[in-house]
Amino acid sequence: MVSIPKISVIMGVYNCKDYEGLKTSVLSIINQIFQDWELLICNDGYVFFMEQTTLSAVAQGKVLLLNPKYNVLTLPSLLSYKQLYILRKMDRYYDREQIESALETPVMIHFTNCFLVNNRPWVKGSNHPLRCYFEKYFLLTEWGEQGLFEDRRTFKKKVLDKVISILPLNICLSIASYLYNVIRIKQIKNGKVSY
Repeated sequence: MVSIPKISVIMGVYNCKDYEGLKTSVLSIINQIFQDWELLICNDGYVFFMEQTTLSAVAQGKVLLLNPKYNVLTLPSLLSYKQLYILRKMDRYYDREQIESALETPVMIHFTNCFLVNNRPWVKGSNHPLRCYFEKYFLLTEWGEQGLFEDRRTFKKKVLDKVISILPLNICLSIASYLYNVIRIKQIKNGKVSY
């Protein structure tokens, strides 16, 4: 029988570039006097470059992968599992059933932006696929009466969003995949771009 720890620590990590800071954070949890804990690192199933080495070395045997229903992202709600895999070219990712279950019964939604979404759901005119969840709960808050924010995209961004909305999805995915998996990686390796 698996024992359930008394404390669960959730740490958000996605494409962390500060490896020493990450190591320090993980070590600060590991070095506690109280040891009945588990560390849940929410990383969208993807660890970039040296993060995996750092996490494996410091938190050996104490790290569990957080179910995606606790961090539902935008891309899986827009793309099929196959399209998502093609776009990101991932070595490891949640299985199809986990993603589908997370989308059907999300516990927490991370309203991330992406090239297929013109704005986050708190902006007027947003085409965010999970907007209905935000609007439902937003209206229950004291801020709901204030309404959504105005769209503040630049003209250039609006034109780009329009072009993306007109292009066939497979062309958008091919361009985005190349930019993300080739150009972005080269820039990161050369220190020209941060996460």
